[in-house]
Amino acid sequence: MISARKGELEEAVGLLQQNKIQIDMDQYLSLMNKCGESQALEQATELHDHLTRSIPNLDVHIHNKILEMYSKCGSMEAAFHVFDEMPRRNITSWDTMITWLAKNSHREDAIDMFTDFKRSRLKSDNQMFHGVFAACSVVGDMKEWLLHFNSMVKNYSLPPSMDDYVKVVDMLASSGYLNEALEFIENMPIDPNVEIWEILMNQSRVHGDLQIGDRCYEIVNLLDPSRLDEQSKEGLIPKEKEKEKKKSFNLRNKQKNKIESKEECILSHSERLALSQSLLSSEARATIRIVKNFRVSPDCHNAFKNISKFLGRLIIVRDQKRFHQLENGVCSCGDYW
Repeated sequence: MISARKGELEEAVGLLQQNKIQIDMDQYLSLMNKCGESQALEQATELHDHLTRSIPNLDVHIHNKILEMYSKCGSMEAAFHVFDEMPRRNITSWDTMITWLAKNSHREDAIDMFTDFKRSRLKSDNQMFHGVFAACSVVGDMKEWLLHFNSMVKNYSLPPSMDDYVKVVDMLASSGYLNEALEFIENMPIDPNVEIWEILMNQSRVHGDLQIGDRCYEIVNLLDPSRLDEQSKEGLIPKEKEKEKKKSFNLRNKQKNKIESKEECILSHSERLALSQSLLSSEARATIRIVKNFRVSPDCHNAFKNISKFLGRLIIVRDQKRFHQLENGVCSCGDYW
C-alpha cells in the first residue's frame, strides 16, 4: 500500500515539476502531508522547490508545514535549513522543531533548541514542553525530565495537563522508581485519573512490589472495575504459590512464545525483505528509507547497523515509536528504544 501511494505521489509531483498541472495552496498542503506520511524526501524536496518558485513570499503557517513535512521524512537537516531561513517564526515553529528532533532521536539538539528558544521573546506553551519531555524520554533521563517539568510550573506558570502527569508517572514507574511515582501522585494538585493508578499498578507487578501493586489495584477497582482483566484481579503471584502455578504458567508461556516467535519471524522477514529490495533497486550510496507499523526488532536493528557500516549507506527506519537513522554502524537512537 505504501509503495502504491508513493508511486502516485511521484507521478503527481513529477507532473507538477513539468508544469503539466496547476494546484492551489490546499492541494500543496495535501501533497506535503502525503510526502511526510510516505517518508518521500525526494518528492518533498521537489514539492518545496516548486512551491517557493510559484509563491515566493510564504507565510509562517506554510513554512511550519514545510518544517513538519521534512521532519516526518526524517530529514532534520532540511528542516533546520528551512527554519534558519524563515523570515518570521512563531511558537509553532519552535514546537515543531523541538518535537520532531526528539521523535527523530536527536535528544541533545532538541534540548539545545529549547535553550535557544528561551532567548527569544516568545512565550512558551505546553506543547513546547511536550517536545522537551519527549527528548528526555529518548534516553530515559528521568532527572532532567523532572527538572523541566518543575520549570514549566514554577518558571513559566504553565499548568500541567492530566496527560503530562500520566507521562511523568509512566516514566518514573517504568524506570523502577515506584515509591517516587507514588509520592508524585500523592502530591498532585489535581485528582489523579484511573489511568495513572493503572500504570503504577501494572509497573508494580513488573517490578515485583506487592504492597504498591495491591494498593493501586484497590483504587482502580473503585474508580473503574472494567479496566481490570483477569491478570490484574489475580495480582502478583505470592512466592509460596509460585511452585504450584509454575508448571501451568510455563506451558502457557511456551504456547504463547511459539506464536510470538512466528509473528516476529514474519515481521522481521518483511522489513529485511524491504531493505534487500531497496538495496537492489536504489543507486549506490543512496539513502534507504523504510516505514514499519510495528517496533523494529533488536535483531533487525543490529542487522541494519551492520549493513549501514559495511555498505556505507544511510538507512532511515520509522517504526511505531520513533525514527532510527543508522549510519556507519551507529543509530541515532543510541540503541535505546
